[in-house]
Amino acid sequence: MVLFGNEGSSKVDKNLDECFILVSSDKKEFPISQQAIKHSKTLAQMISTLNISTNSDEKRIPVENVQGEHLDLIVQWCEHHKEEPVLEDEKSIDQDFKIPDWDRTFLEVDNETLFHFICAANYLDIELLMIIACKTVALMAKGRTPEEMRVIFGVNVDEEEQLMMQTNAAPQVEIVEAEGEE
Repeated sequence: MVLFGNEGSSKVDKNLDECFILVSSDKKEFPISQQAIKHSKTLAQMISTLNISTNSDEKRIPVENVQGEHLDLIVQWCEHHKEEPVLEDEKSIDQDFKIPDWDRTFLEVDNETLFHFICAANYLDIELLMIIACKTVALMAKGRTPEEMRVIFGVNVDEEEQLMMQTNAAPQVEIVEAEGEE
């Protein structure tokens, strides 16, 4: 089954003859330009190792660990950032790095999708996307209590953990006036 994005949501401005085709775990196919694919160290290494080019008869690249809906997002992100240099390592990013507006809007997805997106970016070794996505999660947690974070991230507390939290809570101290003191 050949699907180029979800209803064409992955936009590639190049001719399909000049693209690679990424095949997701659910067999959906997504075209990605050679310029955009460079952001993924994993895919770049596969292309080099397997000696695949956009001129090859077989330019399909299996991405078995990523489902189509998440691979589509990865392709969209890579295509948007294809003109930008590839980030070699996280040390080259400033500590005060601000998430660009486009990326902030792009990552406004439900938590499950964000989790799968981070896993896909990690698997494909897309350094800048990992930094942006993880910083998005960190900003979601910033200034929150553990209880608020459990709600935001959908973490359930079982009875044993609840009992442990109550047991480890700071003891309640009651101040009682001694008789005869006024």
